[in-house]
Amino acid sequence: MKIENTLSTEYESLFFNNHNPILLIEGASGKILNANPAACSFYGYDKEEFIKKNILDINTISKEAFYQEMKNALSVKTKAHYFQHRIANGEARDVEVYSIALDTQNLVYAVIHDITERKKTEDEIKFAYAEVNQIFNSVADGMRVIDLDFNIIRINNVLLDLIGITKEEAIGKKCYEVFPGSNCNTNQCPLVRIKSGEQRIECEIEKNVLNRENVPFMLTVTPYKKPNEELIGIVEVFKDITERKNYEETIKSLAFYDSLTGLPNRIYFNEQLDKAIKTGETEGKMIAIMFLDLDGFKYINDTFGHSAGDIMLQKVSQRLKAVSRNSFLSRISGDEFTLLLSDVNEVKEIDKIAGLILDSFQMPFSLEDNVKLYLTASIGISIYPTGGKDAETLVKNADIAMYYAKRQGKNSYQYYSRAIHKDFFERFKLETHLRQATELNEFTLYYQPQFSIKTGELIGVEALLRWDHSEKGFIPPAEFIPLAEEIGAIVPIGKWVIYEACQQNKKWQEQGHSPFPISINLSARQFQKSNLVTCIQETLKATGLDPKYLQLEITESIGLENLDYYVEILNQLRELGIRIALDDFGTGYSSLSYLKKLPIDTLKIDKSFVRDLSVDDKNKAIAKGVIDLAHGLHIDVIAEGVETEEQLLFLSENECDHIQGYLYGKPMPVKELEDTILVMQLQC
Repeated sequence: MKIENTLSTEYESLFFNNHNPILLIEGASGKILNANPAACSFYGYDKEEFIKKNILDINTISKEAFYQEMKNALSVKTKAHYFQHRIANGEARDVEVYSIALDTQNLVYAVIHDITERKKTEDEIKFAYAEVNQIFNSVADGMRVIDLDFNIIRINNVLLDLIGITKEEAIGKKCYEVFPGSNCNTNQCPLVRIKSGEQRIECEIEKNVLNRENVPFMLTVTPYKKPNEELIGIVEVFKDITERKNYEETIKSLAFYDSLTGLPNRIYFNEQLDKAIKTGETEGKMIAIMFLDLDGFKYINDTFGHSAGDIMLQKVSQRLKAVSRNSFLSRISGDEFTLLLSDVNEVKEIDKIAGLILDSFQMPFSLEDNVKLYLTASIGISIYPTGGKDAETLVKNADIAMYYAKRQGKNSYQYYSRAIHKDFFERFKLETHLRQATELNEFTLYYQPQFSIKTGELIGVEALLRWDHSEKGFIPPAEFIPLAEEIGAIVPIGKWVIYEACQQNKKWQEQGHSPFPISINLSARQFQKSNLVTCIQETLKATGLDPKYLQLEITESIGLENLDYYVEILNQLRELGIRIALDDFGTGYSSLSYLKKLPIDTLKIDKSFVRDLSVDDKNKAIAKGVIDLAHGLHIDVIAEGVETEEQLLFLSENECDHIQGYLYGKPMPVKELEDTILVMQLQC
């Protein structure tokens, strides 16, 4: 039997054009004989796929149940059934099937309606009703429903337990007879207010319960309405907020006090400062702010751990409280403290308190295991109104003065002034410009030659960084190098120096000059970057410079905190063929064991020992000792700062290997070095 012949003319248009899915099914077997376009779209099968299927392939009910439904459909002619059908992607959809049995044939038209969303909604509604009922009876808060005549019509177990009565004793009673409130039968009564149009009431109340008095509750009242919005009563929810009230007191304490030291925190300090400023405005009183920062506190955390740091902060707080008298002391962050002095009459009183604070740091702080540590502090002071007329400005300017005190040597106090403000922002501008100097091409390298004492030959040059500021001109290295170290800009600057120096040395070799090492100073911050060795390798590869013509100079203080780490890095550099020099020897914390561990090739005698060789026998002894020590360790020696023939003679007599200084050559730009030194090398 052809599928097309199964469709009567009267159903053909309805079948193909209907927007509902329709299947033509053989009643006895369940075989799908035809499917309209809407069915193909809904189920995800094309017509050819459909006519190969049985209705049981898409129906999730059992075979027996389905045939019973089909039997009913054939006998009743038309009937609605509810099934779950599985579509092509595997998803189960809830459907309502309206079956139409043909009169003359064992065939059924199945008109399908997707009721998945409708059924989902119905299920959600049923669940919501069940959930509301469950919540009412199991919620942790007391609940009751009151009609418009003040009668209790529903009450949950929690509220019954609080009151100490049974449901039978509560239902039908007036609400003001059960769990009464102070505002019953007044205009503030919740039922009266809801009747007057309020939609929600929230308020804190206190009530006596079974075994407790004055228990705090959060009362929430909402209208109780029919579906047509007719008001029929109110719903009251009583939430015991005893714990919340206790937490609020704790939170209030935490919000205004530092948990570690117990001192007021930044928020509390700012509140008190605002009040003091208002008083100062009206009464003309002097107000002073002290901003205190501990010097070198990071070292304690890094060396002894943060637990030790916390103990130190607690001990510092105790000392500050003991000497700050009637000032308002707070810890605003980390190792920073502020003091508000709102009851002073003259500056000398502020001086006295600042002096007492600094004196209190003279005694060591004790940690466990009899460890004693010394700390100092730097203090900045701003005075209202010259140092600021609002809280933010006063604190900011005290902070600026504190940084100035640190720059002046720490362990001191400094008053804010316009001059300090100007200096601070000039430094800020310099920092900003310094970070941009590489991109602006303001850096250049000067080169100072190094010579052999025995032969007078050029044995190397040291690359020295110079900064030609676009506005200030040449800025001394002693001014900008420490700043670059402090702000971390020395790392990208150092990378630039290494590349430029290596590139220049390779260029000299390509011009025909005899190869010699070029020395470059390394910063401790560069060592702290784990990619230092890789960076230098890449630079040597990019410039083509042989590693043996690169010498890296370090200072003896570079590895004091973690010597093993620095030794490991230096060994990796030496394995590449790079030479290592120890600069400024004798000016730091050198020791024989320290010198023995460092993998160095060259020792540089600091110019401070060379300068007074002709007049200071102690310097002569030190210089001779360094030379003998270095030679005993098979290390070359370079004397820096050689400016006179007398110095040269002494160094020569004591077998110093090399010299560097103004006597033979000052630091000079590339062109000058090429014209004066390297040209002589070519001539030789």
